[in-house]
Amino acid sequence: MTLDHASGALDGTVIAGRFQGTALSDLSPADLRQLLDEVTGDAQSKQVLEAYLDRVHGPGWRAGGADGRADRAASGTARMTLEEAREVLGVGAEASRDEIEAAYRAAIRRNHPDAGGSSWLAAKINEARELLLG
Repeated sequence: MTLDHASGALDGTVIAGRFQGTALSDLSPADLRQLLDEVTGDAQSKQVLEAYLDRVHGPGWRAGGADGRADRAASGTARMTLEEAREVLGVGAEASRDEIEAAYRAAIRRNHPDAGGSSWLAAKINEARELLLG
């Protein structure tokens, strides 16, 4: 982690795991949530990442997502947007049905609760697939 004392900017580089070598500032909100799930067993890493999320995204990220949006699908208050769905699955607007399915399978395999993943993220992955393939 680095802190620019003049500006207060906080950043860091992931040292292990799926995002190894990536700057935190280069990760999407969905990637940051996945990273948080990865470091849950390491209290120090979890604490540092939570501090980064608090600084960059504000305390609202704790309500359901790294981008500060609450878990709207679980509360039934609003649907995920197409842009959010594409971000969750890591596909572009031009992605074919087969590409969406492949991205879904890869994401759910990495994040399924039965494999130690997050129930919240698995629900988001399922919601994204349903929206994009609707």
